Amino acid sequence: MDSAVSTIWGTYVRTERQRQGINQDELADRVGVDRKTLMRIESGETKRVDLAILIEICTALGIRPSDAVATLVPGAEQVPPPPPLPLEIARLVDHYMALDVSDRTILLQRVGWVNEWAEMWMRLREERRTHG
Repeated sequence: MDSAVSTIWGTYVRTERQRQGINQDELADRVGVDRKTLMRIESGETKRVDLAILIEICTALGIRPSDAVATLVPGAEQVPPPPPLPLEIARLVDHYMALDVSDRTILLQRVGWVNEWAEMWMRLREERRTHG
C-alpha cells in the first residue's frame, strides 16, 4: 500500500473499531497480532498489510472485505460500515477467532460443504416446484 492508502485503511479500521467500542488490545487479540502491529496499521505507518491480517481485521469487525477494500480505491462509493453484529453472531465470531488456524480451515471447509448442499437442495426444490 502506498502512504495515502495505508492512512485511509488505518483510519477506517480505527474508526470502525472505536464505533463498535472495541479497544486496541481486544481487536489485536481477535486478529492474532500484537497491539503495536495494530497501532502501526491504524496510524498508516505499516505500508504492507498481509492479506490474511486484512481479512482477519474485517472478520473481527464484522466488515465485508469488499467494503473495506472499496475504501482504499480513490473515488469509489463509500459504503457505510455495517451495524454492530447481533450478540449471537458476535459470540460465533469470538469462538471462531479462538480457534487455531488449522481448526479454522477445517471449519470453513465444512461450512462450505453445508452451503453447497443447501444451494443444491434449494435448486432441486425449485426444479420440482416448476416441473411437477
